[in-house]
Amino acid sequence: SLPDSNTLYNTVEASRKILEAVENDKKIYIHGDFDADGISSVAMLWEFIYRDLGEHFNKRINVLPYIPDRVDEGYGLSTKSIDKMIKDGAELIITVDCGIRDSELINKYLDKSEFIVTDHHMLPEDFELSKDWITVHPQYPSKEFVMESISGATVVYFLIAEIAKNAKLKINLDKYIELAAFTTVTDIMPLTDLNRLILKKGLEVINNTKRLGLEKLIEISGLKKGEIDSYAIGYVLGPRINAAGRIGDPNIAVKLLLTESSRFAGKYSKILDSINADRQDLTEHLIEKAKNSENFNPEKKIIILAGEGWDEGIIGLVAGRLQEEYHRPVIIISKGKNDTRGSARSISAFNITDALTEVSHHLEKYGGHAQAAGFTLKESHLEDFIRDIEALGEKEIKDEMLIKQRYIDAEISTDDLSLNIVEELSKLEPHGYGNRKPLFMLKNLLVTDVQELGIKKDADGNPLHIKVTFKGDGIGQSEAILFHCGDDYNNIKQNDLIDIVGYLQLNEWNGNRLAQFIVEEWKESIQ
Repeated sequence: SLPDSNTLYNTVEASRKILEAVENDKKIYIHGDFDADGISSVAMLWEFIYRDLGEHFNKRINVLPYIPDRVDEGYGLSTKSIDKMIKDGAELIITVDCGIRDSELINKYLDKSEFIVTDHHMLPEDFELSKDWITVHPQYPSKEFVMESISGATVVYFLIAEIAKNAKLKINLDKYIELAAFTTVTDIMPLTDLNRLILKKGLEVINNTKRLGLEKLIEISGLKKGEIDSYAIGYVLGPRINAAGRIGDPNIAVKLLLTESSRFAGKYSKILDSINADRQDLTEHLIEKAKNSENFNPEKKIIILAGEGWDEGIIGLVAGRLQEEYHRPVIIISKGKNDTRGSARSISAFNITDALTEVSHHLEKYGGHAQAAGFTLKESHLEDFIRDIEALGEKEIKDEMLIKQRYIDAEISTDDLSLNIVEELSKLEPHGYGNRKPLFMLKNLLVTDVQELGIKKDADGNPLHIKVTFKGDGIGQSEAILFHCGDDYNNIKQNDLIDIVGYLQLNEWNGNRLAQFIVEEWKESIQ
């Protein structure tokens, strides 16, 4: 079962402060971030305060959402965002999915508004709890909450639960746990312990969701309720929500999650679907541009690339793609008119936020997690920043850390490629970061056929996906699928002996249910 909401530090105090503001008709602003976690967090807390508390107390509560503009204001609280809220009459500002590194900024505005900070990003090394505002964070005071790595929306979920308890409001929180689950995947939280519980429960709700915007998003994405899993959230639905904050208006995504109109839900989902298609094109274009830049060197311990006017909403995706391809930390920097902003992605062996802390004297602002971070700096500091962080990488990143490894859970035979095994393995779901799918190896397989799957080709004219039929030590023949296979179509030939590594999944088609092996790596068998 889920832990009591009061075990998350300061939820009791935060809930009292919010209920006091509601009782005294204070104007409340909920300040989030422009990614799926920040968007969902804002939508959840606004919906709860405005709709649920409003109905419970039979009053119209003055509460507004605020998502900063990525280019004009940047991540988290800023002078611009606070000034706008104060000018509009904000008396209580609640941050969600941001704020933990903004103590200095908050201090400047304490005579104008009260603050509550709820966040989940890494605490600054020199963090000191202020008595002038309330901080809700799973890592404070001494990582005493049951799990330190939870999404911003999960923090909000427990805050909502505590407010409901203190307001004596009996409410089904399922509509909020579905967004906590959604962001557990999109913000790449480890799928263990509490996060696993949140996601498992949340997936049940999502697959029967009553949230109109989510229904329409599922529909326009070509999915169906009942088949949504962590993959669908991470690679299909999540990118559409994130796209709004990357190259569009994140408030469209907030409206999608909050609308009670089927017509508007359809309208917003179409907009997000279109923005996501544009985002995909922009990402591919910028990856190509980055690889063709004269400073691109995939052999360096840390790949660092900077470009004039590179889209700030896309650089994180480019960093992630290059990090996956070259298995080393990647920092992509956009040199803008006013600020220079960067996005970093890293390997598990190298904590990129800790690395930024080491060179923080060059930075205006930074924050993130162990494997993903963002920062802002003046262009006059860029050369020194690159020099120092490259030197840090050379010192701390060992060659063996850059060797991509796959951990194979078991060697199996073709007799194990059965529906029964797939159904047993399904008990380990949901899968994702921190709870990967089990990887299996099959050796000495005789290839009997290689076929193209679909009609799509890559840039070199090779089929995108292929199906390999093979004979192992069991009875009969089996099949395996290779996605995005590149040259594999030409390199795997009939009568070859190969070893494959991959995972088992259920393939349902035309009423048939079959075990299917998805290949992640293959090599010729050693005779």
